[in-house]
Amino acid sequence: MLALGRYYLGLPFNRLEGYQRLVGVPVADATQWDQVEQLAGDVWPVFNELVYQAAQGERLYEDDTPVRVLSMIQENAVAPPQARMGMYTTGLVAQREGHEIGLYFSGRANAGENAGALVQQREPAAGPLILMSDALSANRLDPAPPVEVIVCFCLAHGLRKFSDLEEAFPQPCAYVLGVLDQVFEHDQATREHQLSADDRLAYHRQHSGPLMDALHGWLEQQIEDREVEPNSALGKAFNYLLGHWTELTQFLRVAGAPLDSNVVERALKLMIRQRNNSLFFASAYSAQVGSVLCSVIATALKAGINVASLSGRPPAPPPRGPAVPIAVAALELCRPARPGLGAVLSNRATPVLGHCRLLGMAIPEQDMQLARR
Repeated sequence: MLALGRYYLGLPFNRLEGYQRLVGVPVADATQWDQVEQLAGDVWPVFNELVYQAAQGERLYEDDTPVRVLSMIQENAVAPPQARMGMYTTGLVAQREGHEIGLYFSGRANAGENAGALVQQREPAAGPLILMSDALSANRLDPAPPVEVIVCFCLAHGLRKFSDLEEAFPQPCAYVLGVLDQVFEHDQATREHQLSADDRLAYHRQHSGPLMDALHGWLEQQIEDREVEPNSALGKAFNYLLGHWTELTQFLRVAGAPLDSNVVERALKLMIRQRNNSLFFASAYSAQVGSVLCSVIATALKAGINVASLSGRPPAPPPRGPAVPIAVAALELCRPARPGLGAVLSNRATPVLGHCRLLGMAIPEQDMQLARR
């Protein structure tokens, strides 16, 4: 429950300490961290397994949100100008066999780097991966994927570019928004009728294809006729659609290709809640602890797991299957340390920061001191 309070509700440990005092069960914030750290160590093997399972999914969504890490902020204060100073929490949502796996990674790496590392674990037999993100260069997979990846860009981002300009440019924006609204209505109809991926593709080709073809021709004609200044805000919105047309319209060519990245944007709200309520992580180590536990919590939540109903028996090794049994195994691992956990260790993935301590992470001693605050 301490982990849920901290990493689902987003309450900092000092606030939880006050709450525990109010209910007559005082638990110091340092003790809470000790318990949560131990829990993260128990869950680490299953986090690795979730990463592997996510790499085998049919679709992968990626996005970033800022994160504050005190030790990194201190590093930035004395770093040379050319040093890398960004801090991100990457959200990844994988869809596999009708289930969702939510993963988070907090640190210097951006979404493209974290997703790129995950895709390295994809088995060739899993086939092509559909990757959905916005069009930012930070979302490009790095390193290059070992398998075929079908890149899709978020059409909702394109819609919002015109929605933001509707007051200043009412006529052209109204046309674009009208077309895209119809496309999203068609996609909603496919969900309401629970169409298969192939039937959904045929439906979009029949109903959305002519609309998008007409929109593409109209956008090009407006540019050619110089009705739009290319360097204006409206011109940039036009160029966004035209410059990424293939990636924005994969749903007309690829079965199962999504229209938007709303799935991962919703998933990132869990980490945004952490940032709003708890403000920061003390160190890279504590940020990784939070990422591991939030990943397990998010996956269990989507799987409909009742945490309180789980027994305390030692878990069996996680099966190589859909996300639901993996989530059950993950929650079963959320217990105090016990003998025999080595049996569930997965050798599919290695910790991001090396090998040491409960999470297998090599970290500086000063980070260890910060993490315990």
